[in-house]
Amino acid sequence: MSSSETRRPNHALLRRDVQRRNVLRLIGLGTVAALAGACQVRPLYAPGPAGTVREPLDEIAIEAPASRIEQVITNELTRAMSGAAVPAYRLTMTVRSTTSTVGVAAITANATARSVTVSTSFQLLDAATNAPVFTGTSSAIAAFETGLQRFTNERAERDAEDRAARQVAQELRARLTAFLASRT
Repeated sequence: MSSSETRRPNHALLRRDVQRRNVLRLIGLGTVAALAGACQVRPLYAPGPAGTVREPLDEIAIEAPASRIEQVITNELTRAMSGAAVPAYRLTMTVRSTTSTVGVAAITANATARSVTVSTSFQLLDAATNAPVFTGTSSAIAAFETGLQRFTNERAERDAEDRAARQVAQELRARLTAFLASRT
C-alpha cells in the first residue's frame, strides 16, 4: 500500500453499527421499562385511600405483658404505633430469656463474660375471628461482662436483657409491618 492509497473507513458499515447499537439500546430500555411496569412494589408508607399516610402497625393491639422483658418489647412496639380505635389484629407473645457463660477466668474459674438470649414466639391474631394470621419467632443475643460485685453483675445482666429485647422488638416491628403491608 502506498502513502497515496490510504484506507478510508466505510461509512455505510459504521452507520449500520451505530444503528444496530441504538436498536439494541432501545430494546434494552423497553425491556427494563416493561419489567419495572410489571413490578408490584409500592412504598411502605404510601398514602392510603383517604390520602393520609398510615402506619400498618396502627391496626394491632398488643396483649398486656407478663414479664419485665415483655414490657420492654411492648414499649418499643407501642412507640411505633398511634393506635387504632378498633384494632383489626391482636398480638400475643411468649418471651423467654436465658443466660449463658461465655468466658471464664483461668485463675479464679469465675465467669468473666456472659450472654443473654431473648427469644420470642409471637402470633398475630385476627381480632374478629381470633384466628392466627401470622406466626413466627425472633431472638437476639446481647453480651455483658461480670465482675466481683453482685449488684454490678445484676445490673449488667438487666441491661443486656433490655438490649436484646429492643433488638427483638425492632425485628418484630419490621416483620409485622412487612406482613401487613403485603396484605393491603
